[in-house]
Amino acid sequence: MKRHIFSTILILLLISVFLANVLDWFGGEDNLGEGVNISFETNGSKILEAGDEAPNFTLQTLSGETFELFENRDKPLLLNFWASWCPPCKAEMPHMQSVYAKYSDQVEIVAVNLTNQDNGVEAVKSFQEEYGLTFPIPLDQKGEVGRLYSILTIPTSYFINTDGTIYQKYIGPMNEETILSIVEEME
Repeated sequence: MKRHIFSTILILLLISVFLANVLDWFGGEDNLGEGVNISFETNGSKILEAGDEAPNFTLQTLSGETFELFENRDKPLLLNFWASWCPPCKAEMPHMQSVYAKYSDQVEIVAVNLTNQDNGVEAVKSFQEEYGLTFPIPLDQKGEVGRLYSILTIPTSYFINTDGTIYQKYIGPMNEETILSIVEEME
């Protein structure tokens, strides 16, 4: 009986510490909720918000090419961060591929694999083949781009305007309808 009480108290204490850290991380209870613009610093860099300039980066793609984010940008961009083991990422990838196949003349899709948090390049290749992905997949093998974009959870996507500014950040899996509605708002 004492062991059960002790275990319960320990679990409640751990949950309290976790919740206190989460609330502190997001700046307190007043900043939680839908549509909140969170503006704080992490690892010395500002969390990116709508209207901010999206940071440029260069990575090697899964196909071995060099990819630079802002090279030849002439249409809206969906910049997605993901990993092959992530169930919500698996759910959204067919929708992203469908949008890319049908509307690549209207929107560019780039899916940055957080390779440093994934199961290796071979897992990413298998994922690409299994899902028939044809959009660029840059490999963030050191986690630098994920940190640059302050990726805390995946999937996370940034919709970027043609002028290089962030239109919207979207956390969680998206379906085709969601992607297209955001892209239409950008135009």
